[in-house]
Amino acid sequence: MKKLSKTMEQILAYMTAHGGITQADAFLHLGVGRLGARIYDMRERGIPIEARMVGVKKKDGSQAFVAKYFIADGFDPRLEADA
Repeated sequence: MKKLSKTMEQILAYMTAHGGITQADAFLHLGVGRLGARIYDMRERGIPIEARMVGVKKKDGSQAFVAKYFIADGFDPRLEADA
């Protein structure tokens, strides 16, 4: 696996700790404004990331759907770091 940037390492750590990440999570907790671009870069480096649309509640009480990114089952970033 190619070396990850500091931002990509933070995203991967967040996804590992919390089971996934949305754009709102990335911005609020990591200060990342372009999550989709970093997900693309991570996939290009061989990290198997899946996306699912999840419902979230908007301020007005209605529902919206956003992408939530997950590490694919069976991938262990701790093992890949040594490769």
